[in-house]
This record gives sequence, structure tokens and C-alpha cells, in this order.
Amino acid sequence: MDCEMLVQALDQSKNKVGFMRTVAAISGFADRGNHVRRLFCKAGAVVSLLRSDFPFDDTESVRVVALRCLANVSCHPDSLLSLEKDSNFQKLIAMIWINANSNAIRCETAGVLAQIAAHLQPTKRKSDEVMAAAATLLDSLIDALPAVVRALVYVTKHVKDEETLLVVAACIANLSLLHSVTPVLELVCQQDCMSSLLLAWRNGYAATLFTKNQITGAVLGLSMQSFGQDYLMTQPSLAEFFIDVLNQCLPEKSLAEAEIAVRNRVVRRSLIILGCLLKRDEFRGIFLKSQGIIIYQKVLGFANRETTPRSFHNVK
Repeated sequence: MDCEMLVQALDQSKNKVGFMRTVAAISGFADRGNHVRRLFCKAGAVVSLLRSDFPFDDTESVRVVALRCLANVSCHPDSLLSLEKDSNFQKLIAMIWINANSNAIRCETAGVLAQIAAHLQPTKRKSDEVMAAAATLLDSLIDALPAVVRALVYVTKHVKDEETLLVVAACIANLSLLHSVTPVLELVCQQDCMSSLLLAWRNGYAATLFTKNQITGAVLGLSMQSFGQDYLMTQPSLAEFFIDVLNQCLPEKSLAEAEIAVRNRVVRRSLIILGCLLKRDEFRGIFLKSQGIIIYQKVLGFANRETTPRSFHNVK
């Protein structure tokens, strides 16, 4: 495998078929792990995948595939070094809110942004060079955050499949982790993000625990802030959502092997959130009426058996 050669082939592609094959090859190699992704970052793959001057027709389908590959490569924090240069991050952010772009492009852009947001968390360990790039990108993100959140809400309102909801919810969840250094939670409240996420869930686009996990991630930060709790109390279907989540996490439920791994994370998040929200009379009343407390107690018992009790000591 020669990462530089593959990136050069990407840059020199004169037709769609050749480009798609090269992107598929890069994605396949990147799946081997972060050590390979780092090599692609050093070889310039981030910039090549972000280019806008494709020399062939049907650029939308090409752009979608390129962004999906970019999300894979961007799992390595060294991707920040390329995004910091030549306004590349601004170009990426613009793709999510430019009206001319399709929801498919916005969705894949959200996937890349979800990865980048994870690297921007202050607690993440990084080299000095990557930390400096992260600080620069964070400033750019803060400036664009109102437009980004608005675009994410728009995509969520027009969701047509679960994969799109999964990606957008993951982006909102990862951005929410930046609440200590950005006004993201305030914007989530102001632009009523939860209404669109819960509507997509009611419409059947959050059937798996993978997607429910990302939605609970978006709720988690809000549940720990008083203004966030006030906002969540305006969501009449939130209690029903968590009853659905907990019901799917019951130990007697049959889950696919891949879902078993994510169940503990969903349970942990849900119990922490409910530990906060059940202190509110309005939420507790709805939860009790819906028999949610019975499922809650069953899942709590299961969680205490499956994990160390310390993980759940703060959940009442």
C-alpha cells in the first residue's frame, strides 16, 4: 500500500469510475485502523477529498462518496492539520448550510463534522501542533455554529432513512460535548433540535439502538443544565422516547450481536438523563402514567448486575 500514490491517483482522476475506485481503495485501507488514517492525512488525502473542482459530470454522487471517505480518514486527529490550512475547514462547514447542496451532501458533511468535533474536545490528548490547529478550528466553528445547527435541524426534519438520522444525531451529540467552550446547547434549545429528532424517531427512523444511542447523546448535555432541562420539559414525547429506549434494552430482548455492545452505553446514558429529569414534576408525572418506572427499575437492576455499581451510584 502506497498512500501517497493513491492520493496522487485521486488528484489525477479524469473520470468518475477511476475516482470512485480510488476512493473505495482509500476507504478500505483506512478501515485497517488509525495508523493507516494518519498516513493518508500526511499524504494529503483530506484536501484531495475536499476538493470542489471535479473534472466530470454527476458531481453530487462523487461528492457524497468523497465526504464519506473523508469522515473515515478524519477519525485521526492529524486531519485537523490539513483542515486548518487554506480555509479548508470553512469550505467543509459551508457544505452543510449552502442551500444549493442536497440533503445527501449535508448528511455526509455532518458525518465529517461529527469526527472533527470529537477531536476538538478540550480533554482529548493531542500533540502541540494538533492542539494549536484544534484551537483555530474551534474559533471557526463557534463563528459558524448557528448556521451549522440550523442546517442540522433542516436535515433532520427532512430525514428519509435511518442512516441519515444516525449521522446527524451523532453530529449533534458530538457538538454537544463542546458545551463548555461553545454556546452549542443554547443553540440546540433556541433552534428546537429535539423536536426534529423526536419527530424522526416517531416516524420510525430510529429503530436500532445505534441511532437511539446518538439521540440520547444529544439529550445528555441538555439534561445536566437547568436551562436544558427547562427546554426538554417542552418535549411531550421525550418520556415516551426513553420508555422505548429502555424497553429495547431489557435483558430478555433479542438483539443483534453488534447491538449488544452498544446497549450498555445506551443504558448508562439513559439512566443518567432520567436521574436528572425524574426530579422534574412534569416529566415524572408523564413517566409514571406511562408505566415507565416499571421498565426503568428493571433496566436499573440489569445495569447494576452487568456493570460495576459505581457507574450508576448517581442515578436515583
